[in-house]
Amino acid sequence: MLFGVFKQYKNIIVIVCFSFLLFSAGCNRGRVRPEGLPKLHQCVIHLTQEGIPLSGASVLFLPVSPSQGKHWTVSGFSDETGKTEIYTNGYFRGSPQGEFKIIVTKTETVVPPFPDIMPTDPREIVKLERMIEKGTKVYKVISDEFTTEETTPLKIIVPTKENKTTFELGASIRKLVQ
Repeated sequence: MLFGVFKQYKNIIVIVCFSFLLFSAGCNRGRVRPEGLPKLHQCVIHLTQEGIPLSGASVLFLPVSPSQGKHWTVSGFSDETGKTEIYTNGYFRGSPQGEFKIIVTKTETVVPPFPDIMPTDPREIVKLERMIEKGTKVYKVISDEFTTEETTPLKIIVPTKENKTTFELGASIRKLVQ
């Protein structure tokens, strides 16, 4: 009985087994650590704005001293609690040792409301798409001083004693992005 089932579904079983082997071989390698990547130190920061956790913000660490060696992309995104775990090159958890300026950016997109009933006429659909495109606005919600290397007052030295630091970003703004 079992042999008959195997015979009937032989090609499917072979394809599934081969696919599993290929998938397993590709997944077990993981990311290859880039040559010269220094020891990384776990780094978690917290962002607040007007005392409230800031979510959805992009964080970038820029080395203060060029003597810190090769520049690696050190960044993260804040979650709903304002917690931002820092990664190097987007994949490796932690930050190289050194002093960094911190750049923080965040935008909010406001889209005009959709009608309750969507049009079926292609011409009306095009009109609706244009209306939405023209009516969509993107706003900066963080003061410009935190968004450039020259003006940011935020700095961190990695590793810190606790590797956790809270940064207050001041009043919320609503500046239209051009």
